Amino acid sequence: MIDLHRRHVVARKRSVRREVARAFSDTSSDTLAERLAARGSSPSHDAQRTELRARMRQAIDQLPPRDREVLVLRHLEQLTMREIATVLTMNESAVKVRHLRALRRLRELVAGEFGEGVS
Repeated sequence: MIDLHRRHVVARKRSVRREVARAFSDTSSDTLAERLAARGSSPSHDAQRTELRARMRQAIDQLPPRDREVLVLRHLEQLTMREIATVLTMNESAVKVRHLRALRRLRELVAGEFGEGVS
C-alpha cells in the first residue's frame, strides 16, 4: 500500500479525490463507443460513424464487466498496460491478453449482431 501511495499520490499520477468505484455509467459506454468508432470526413462517413457508434454502444453494453473495465481503463482513462495491471492487481501480460480478448469480443458482437464485418 505504501508503494502504491508513493506511486500514485506522491507522484501525482492519479488523484485520490477523483477515484470512484468501477461502476460503468451510460456516459462511459457512449464515450468509449465514440472513441473506438473511426472518424469520417464526408456526410456519408459521418452517417456511417453515427450508426457504428450506436452499434458499438449496444455491443459495449453486452460485454461482461471485466471486458468493459479493461477497455475503459485503456481507452478512456488512457492508462498504460502496466498501470492497468496495478489497478486490477494482475500481471501486465494478463492485462494485454484480457485487452485483446475484450476487443475481439466487441468486434464479434458488433459484426455478429448486425450480420456484417467491422473494419
